Amino acid sequence: MSETESGVAEVRRPRRGRPPSVGLAERRRAELTDAAFTVFAEQGYEQASVADIARGAGMGQGTLYRYVEGKRELLDLVFDRCVDELMTAIAPDEVVEVTAAGDPEAAQHMVEALGARLFDLVDARPDILKVVVVQAGTVDEELRFRIQGLYQTFDSMMGRALGHARERGWIVTRTANPETETVQLGRLLPALGVPGLVMALTGVEDLDRRRAYVRAALRLSGSGLLSDEARAALPEPPRADGTSTPPDGPPPAVVSSVVPGGRATELLDAAVAEFVENGYAAVGVREITERAGVSHGTFYNYFDSKRHMLSVLIERNRELTLGRLDAMVAALPTALSAGELQEAVHEVNLVVLLDIAHRREEFRFLALEVPGVDVEAFDTYLALYGEAVARYRAILERARAAGLLHEELDIADVAEFWLGYMLGTVAAMVNDVDVASPAESARVVTNLLLGGARTA
Repeated sequence: MSETESGVAEVRRPRRGRPPSVGLAERRRAELTDAAFTVFAEQGYEQASVADIARGAGMGQGTLYRYVEGKRELLDLVFDRCVDELMTAIAPDEVVEVTAAGDPEAAQHMVEALGARLFDLVDARPDILKVVVVQAGTVDEELRFRIQGLYQTFDSMMGRALGHARERGWIVTRTANPETETVQLGRLLPALGVPGLVMALTGVEDLDRRRAYVRAALRLSGSGLLSDEARAALPEPPRADGTSTPPDGPPPAVVSSVVPGGRATELLDAAVAEFVENGYAAVGVREITERAGVSHGTFYNYFDSKRHMLSVLIERNRELTLGRLDAMVAALPTALSAGELQEAVHEVNLVVLLDIAHRREEFRFLALEVPGVDVEAFDTYLALYGEAVARYRAILERARAAGLLHEELDIADVAEFWLGYMLGTVAAMVNDVDVASPAESARVVTNLLLGGARTA
């Protein structure tokens, strides 16, 4: 308090505005993170606006910019929170510790508890997986690298854990390269969670169905899909050392009816190259036509827009992949023996992995970016998952008719687990981890699916 010239004490006027509130900034950022999560899940990152997020948080855009720099920072906050919640549910240190210990009973309890925690998390935040796995990977290279880094860290941890389990005689290897096989098992066994991921994304809330899925995953990972009689009749598989498997040449050709060839194919190939190099969001029609050496008018003779071109690309790959699976199903003998089933499963795995190996960059784009482009792309992938499962199931139907499958296993579960193993292999291929040849990978997947990983 000061005095004026008259000697009268001057009373300071109270400052306008709210008094400072302890923790206000943290609360506001948390509210904005909640709102951003909801908006990103509903609209996707590209379509979401700052105005939508501010409205969801109950504040104006000006207030929003007091606490965050913009939409990109909010995605980082959303991503960090989602990863923290997922890591808490997964408890990777516990997974690695129990896996390395080689105690089947402890492993069963761990998997059941892990499944329950993940389903609880998804029930509480239904879109968490979509935001982390799908939306975040489409934004920019920085976030894609973060996702790949998380994958590679967990992959390395599981590989070491399975290595300890193999040294203690808990898991079995069946190839000439046990160390490499163990690393692959470390990324295949967690892929049994893929059907659970799809359950979560499609809103399956039946508790009995969830428990049955976890039990089936434990059964299949330990002992495989074969009945005891079929296991006894199974011939010794060729060892995947590169000497008894087909060369890693190109897969059998399948003609696509979606893209007739010629200029349309040239444009599509140019677009794929641009998308792979620069990302879907950063590429426009101009970049595609410049790369293909054609005019805008030529582009619009074949495609309505960049998004239409992406739809054609997705459909081309859908047709090629399902076409190969359909050809395999058609070639199956009516009555399968255990050896013929082994050969058929290996052939399916090999052909699919050869295709991906020869178009790795394109599949990297298809796997890591396309599902998050928009809701339509995401739904298309879920539909493709179901179509692929149906093809695997058709093969397994022949095996069940021949009495080759274990009676405790539901054929629908086995088909999804098989596809999960394949997707686990593909994830490694597109995430730049050390991957065995397609021939060796196909053999490891086949052995694991038929015989399981646990020693007798």
